[in-house]
Amino acid sequence: MKEIVRPAITRMKPTQRKTVAQMQSRGMDDAAIAERMQRVVAVIQTLKSKAAQELRADAQVRLLL
Repeated sequence: MKEIVRPAITRMKPTQRKTVAQMQSRGMDDAAIAERMQRVVAVIQTLKSKAAQELRADAQVRLLL
């Protein structure tokens, strides 16, 4: 799955969603991401959800799922 998701993350626009997706793909948990980005965990969870939606909409990911 990492072979599919990581290239899709690199195609994302440079936003906080992309940053969260990159950190999550490296194995960081929500609390660690929140600390690094100086945000509350709830914001990270929202960004993570929106990043997942964006990744699912990626045409190349959709072909592979």
